[in-house]
Amino acid sequence: MSSEGVEQRKHGHGTAVVTPVMCNPFVHRLHYSCLDKIKIAVFSVLVAPIRLILIGFFLLLAWPFAYIACACRSAEDWKEPMTGWRRWMGVVVTWSCRAVFAVGGFFWICTKGRLASTKEAPILVVAPHSTFMDALVTVSLDMSTIVAKWGAKDVPIFGTLIKYTQPVLVDREDPNSRMNTIKEIKRRAQAAGKWPHVIIFPEGTCTNRSCLISYKQGAFAPGVPIQPVVVRYPNRFDSVTWTWHGPDAYKVLWLSLCQVYNKIEIEYLPVYYPSDEEKADTKLFARNVRAVMAKALNVPVTEYSFDDCRLLTKAQKYELPIQSALFEFQNLRELIGINADNVREGLKKYITLARSLTNEEVSVEEFANHLRLPVSPIITEVFKALSKKKSKINFREFVIALAMVAYPIKQEDGIQRAFQIFSDDKDPRVTEAELELILYQNFGVKGSDAADIFTAAKQGNQSSVSFEEFLSYAHGHPLLAKFISSSAASSSASHEEAARKSPRKEENGCVCAPVEGLPHGESAGSDADLIVKDKDA
Repeated sequence: MSSEGVEQRKHGHGTAVVTPVMCNPFVHRLHYSCLDKIKIAVFSVLVAPIRLILIGFFLLLAWPFAYIACACRSAEDWKEPMTGWRRWMGVVVTWSCRAVFAVGGFFWICTKGRLASTKEAPILVVAPHSTFMDALVTVSLDMSTIVAKWGAKDVPIFGTLIKYTQPVLVDREDPNSRMNTIKEIKRRAQAAGKWPHVIIFPEGTCTNRSCLISYKQGAFAPGVPIQPVVVRYPNRFDSVTWTWHGPDAYKVLWLSLCQVYNKIEIEYLPVYYPSDEEKADTKLFARNVRAVMAKALNVPVTEYSFDDCRLLTKAQKYELPIQSALFEFQNLRELIGINADNVREGLKKYITLARSLTNEEVSVEEFANHLRLPVSPIITEVFKALSKKKSKINFREFVIALAMVAYPIKQEDGIQRAFQIFSDDKDPRVTEAELELILYQNFGVKGSDAADIFTAAKQGNQSSVSFEEFLSYAHGHPLLAKFISSSAASSSASHEEAARKSPRKEENGCVCAPVEGLPHGESAGSDADLIVKDKDA
């Protein structure tokens, strides 16, 4: 993490510990002044409806030109960039799309720095990604190529405009997706400037611009020079931010139409040339580029990711006990050194510790001591989330919650690790009380409901239930199946089914480079659409 947004605290033995201090990047709350309320009321009647009509007019003006430019092209033609009269049709398409934003209040685009040629830097990495208004970046670059989800091409009007950019379309159902995407981006990047820039939003989801979250690696895998591009919206009233918890798309659009004008700044940073080490290690390449962009934006970086969005949504929907301190859990996970590379080994360490304790009930001081950390706000918030207003927590319960946070997508793996906290067998077994702890942390299920699940899942008169027995029962349970079915075990079946299908390399003139295992609607560079209505677009 960068030096921004951190504070130093001293351990009891004098060891310095860096504690991240950061707000939730996936939450946006609007703060209205009296003037804002009056302005929105007046503009809602007198200005916004007219602007909305004009936006529709310019979209309908752009659509036929984009449609004609894309018409009558063979599959072979789509492997090459548009030229001649087709490209000239883009003048009207680009002008009309720019007019859409202009009538919406984006009268000017403040640009800083120099845009590199496609020979210098074929890929533009844009961050932070915070709104569907970021599509203005694409428009300002004469409708350069984007990476979009497969379904984007079928969206009325917008699909034709996206198709005109000759996007790399991604399909998460194809198991060969990641390599195909990288190959297509690399092919265009190495075409000696024939193709327009490829624009990628590496965060993969929208944030509130308070920090830069973890970058996905698709933009960096080709190992070519990249130009970082940072986007700012320096408006007094932030009507544009569209993230996971905040105004929905319609409200963002309407509030933006109710502003006198909206500001956007696009800054082109110097081209980043990867070293041989970075070419061989895409994670290092991504981290270093992110650090450069964070410095330019003067914001911290964090390892939060799209996966954390889904975990937060799940925790809030089912009122799980970790929801109030989810981001403290994530910060704590970073502090104790558990990351995507060592999650299994890291959890095993704390599973072993939990088993070795003679007294599982620990105070906040003992809890911090077991983690070899000082008592800090992060430790306190995690303790409060688990203590249920008691003076002590069950350390095993903490490890169960930690497994859940460490495996936000592969829930089955997290639950299996939770079973292993109580048993070291190859097929671990747990008692009714132990299963209730696991169910409460993962699904908010406790009491008689947990007892019913234990009774239904166990075999015969046994006093314990194995992980395999629980898993077999969970697949048929209306609540548990929603999450278990998305885990690695069941998702492998869908990949096998997808692999049996004929891979879709081209359709309607768009190159399809499917992306493996990505959730719905990830952003450009993964599984995104810059215009349609997913927040992670």
